[in-house]
Amino acid sequence: MTNCVVLKAKGNSKYGNYSIRNLGTLAYSGNTTKYYGYVYSDVSCTKSNMELVNCTIADGKAYGVAAMDAGAELHLKNCIVSGHSLTGVVNATSIEHSYIQTHNDGSWDYAGAGNLNPNVVGDINWTGAPYYHLLTKNSNGAITNGWFSGTFESAKTAADSPCIDAGAPGSVGLDLEPYYSGRRVNIGAYGGTPWASKTSPLPGFKLIIR
Repeated sequence: MTNCVVLKAKGNSKYGNYSIRNLGTLAYSGNTTKYYGYVYSDVSCTKSNMELVNCTIADGKAYGVAAMDAGAELHLKNCIVSGHSLTGVVNATSIEHSYIQTHNDGSWDYAGAGNLNPNVVGDINWTGAPYYHLLTKNSNGAITNGWFSGTFESAKTAADSPCIDAGAPGSVGLDLEPYYSGRRVNIGAYGGTPWASKTSPLPGFKLIIR
């Protein structure tokens, strides 16, 4: 999955506590089934690999993203997982350059290059549901009213979101982000797209030659 927003997932099934889950090994009987004149053969799946890149998984039920058994691999890169009642990520194979919420007891233990600990970097500073755009001090730097139809407006926030310019070095899409874009993509669903929130300009001075 790439550049996706998964919000307020609150299903009532066996796995309804999870916004996204990779089930890994699936046990099938190996039998064939005839259905409306077509014959289907059951296929055994012993391993599945799920990769989430620049995704935002927010405000679900108990858990954000989970790998459910030994046959499931789960990789997150440049993602935001926040707003679940118990924890953000369960049994991930790898997590890098992602903002992952703390556990419900306030602890945080997600190792990986560039990962952002809310206890250290603070609040995400975003618009919240339904679009989850990152806020910035940059004048006319954040979209506050949508994705495709949204326009950049002055957010006038006191601080930039820590998720701006926090993506993995070399991530695709930096050239798509609007100027001023810094030197790394944003993390979350809009990173590496024309709808990414703008970087605050670097401090400096203007030299005017007449």
